[in-house]
Amino acid sequence: MKRILIASLALALGLHTASAQSNRVLNLEGAPYEVPFLDFSTNGVWLGATGFSSSHFSPRGVKIWNLLTGDTSLFPPIQNIG
Repeated sequence: MKRILIASLALALGLHTASAQSNRVLNLEGAPYEVPFLDFSTNGVWLGATGFSSSHFSPRGVKIWNLLTGDTSLFPPIQNIG
């Protein structure tokens, strides 16, 4: 169930981002940053979060779903927000 939910979220974000090409969102500290696109590559699905507008894929983004291995780990790790 968790994997289906994450995959659905990835797809929804991908469709929205593909139409907008750039979205302003808030990071964990509440500061705005650009989300240029999602990369559906063999490395999985990455949400680009570079801190600025960019047309290049950033490995500093958040890995939300890996289609090949089912890996749902986050990169970089999210600190304790509790």
